[in-house]
Amino acid sequence: MAETSIHRKKLTNETTIKSQSIFSHSVILPSKINQEKYQLSLKQLKNAAKVYEKQPSLQKIDTEKYRNSLQRQLSIDMLRQGNHQSFRELCTILEWQKNDREQLGIEHPHHRRPLLDGEPDKLRFICTCFNKIEEAERRRQYSNMYKSYIELASFFSKTDDYWLSDLFYNKCLSVTQTHSQFDPPLVAEAYLNVGLVYERQGEI
Repeated sequence: MAETSIHRKKLTNETTIKSQSIFSHSVILPSKINQEKYQLSLKQLKNAAKVYEKQPSLQKIDTEKYRNSLQRQLSIDMLRQGNHQSFRELCTILEWQKNDREQLGIEHPHHRRPLLDGEPDKLRFICTCFNKIEEAERRRQYSNMYKSYIELASFFSKTDDYWLSDLFYNKCLSVTQTHSQFDPPLVAEAYLNVGLVYERQGEI
């Protein structure tokens, strides 16, 4: 009985030693080799530290760009630049599109179109132009306002977003009517574009 117990202990010890040996060769030894293999020299560490120091530290503004949606980030940028009118106009357009989509119903073909806040290129373009328009208005450069509105109208006309192109053609006309410094040909162009809008809508 005592011999059997001693034999079992011997087998257990041998198994433990064997397991430790396998673990050492398969885990510990490769780990040490890899550590030595990829260990950086003092010169490499100094170079890495210099590169790290040259990197600009992230400010709150930078981290917000990764956390916020594009629409929110563009809106924040507008407000930081003091373009409150542009921000309000953007919000009005986005809300208008959502309400119009709900009124059309699911079966309407236009309901399948993505919302403006889901189309990054269009959203960036409209925000850029809105900022230019507000800046031009501050400087009383009304011809630049007209140019930006006509640029918006042409852009969205090409993408078949007529609800936007029609809006901006009307904005062009409004600018020429509000400010009397425009040349007659430009005013005529504004009236012509709005007339074509009404014609396409079947109102004339």
